[in-house]
Amino acid sequence: MSTLPKIVVIGGTGAQGVPAVKVESTRSSVLTRKTSSEQAQELASLPRVSLFEGTYVKEADIWALFKGAYGALVNTDGHVVGEKAEVFWGMRIFEIAVAQGVKHYIWASIPYLTKLGGYDPKYRSGHMDGKGRVAEWLLAQKLKDVTVTVFRTCGYADMLWGGQFAPVRNEDGSFTFYSSIGDGVLPVIAIHDIGPYVSWIFANKERANNLNLKAVTDILPYPAIVSAFENVTGKKGVWKDLPYDEFAITQNMTDDMPAAFAHSTGEYHDPSGMSMKANFHGWWNAWHDSLVTWDDIDVKLLDEINPGRSKSLEEWMRRVGYNGDSKVNLKDVAGLIARQ
Repeated sequence: MSTLPKIVVIGGTGAQGVPAVKVESTRSSVLTRKTSSEQAQELASLPRVSLFEGTYVKEADIWALFKGAYGALVNTDGHVVGEKAEVFWGMRIFEIAVAQGVKHYIWASIPYLTKLGGYDPKYRSGHMDGKGRVAEWLLAQKLKDVTVTVFRTCGYADMLWGGQFAPVRNEDGSFTFYSSIGDGVLPVIAIHDIGPYVSWIFANKERANNLNLKAVTDILPYPAIVSAFENVTGKKGVWKDLPYDEFAITQNMTDDMPAAFAHSTGEYHDPSGMSMKANFHGWWNAWHDSLVTWDDIDVKLLDEINPGRSKSLEEWMRRVGYNGDSKVNLKDVAGLIARQ
């Protein structure tokens, strides 16, 4: 039997979880609804990785999952369970983990936009606020024998491949980048940099105690995104900033589609939750008004933790060979396409 500490990973088959599991040198137990899925099997092929079939919205599964675990990396998905369920289960998972003896708990979070915006409802974004509320609660616990770390990221640079940042190829070979941001700035993070941050957190228990680590690759206005694209690819980029209602049309977002768009049919869905269109209206309002800036980021600490990280969006583009073409690289988006 392995003497390596067991780390439970919730969200291990998602965008953040996969690079974390691949880099982390401890023994990982990854929760997955289907052990036969392509993402799960890819992780199962790695040494020191095991799969646990179940769901984090069933207490019996959570109790069994955390048995014998030292640590946890928990990244619930508001686009699957919805805002209200994410707040409840974000708290309940932690309670069960502590009861089972977990000593180091990492909560994967994102900016709490409603709070950053002074609780103005124009910034309300359910999938952001749900995680943000749980992060605030976790940092307030201050348990004597349990280290809590919040690992806060932001929009993925990889959403330029597929997602709301992805440009549209025009007939003349140019690419149009749509947004609803005005003169605001957009924070992004390279997914490939997530693993080293998680490894550092687990390896530096004392420094990571009650730390809200805010990781970002770049924070930039949209013209700079287009300029980086042109510098890297040599292709022409066009920026079209639209009123939000018009932008929502380009993304096929409607008031009839739930923000928890990635849920399985009939499963988890909360009909009282936000619509996808309303959810992302708050999201874009936050970037439009530049709620997250470099003043909020400890760049020196990020460089210490991950000296090889991408330090700009242009650097990320060069490292991944970004060319503007679309590809589905986010599990939630892939699932949505499959059901359409």
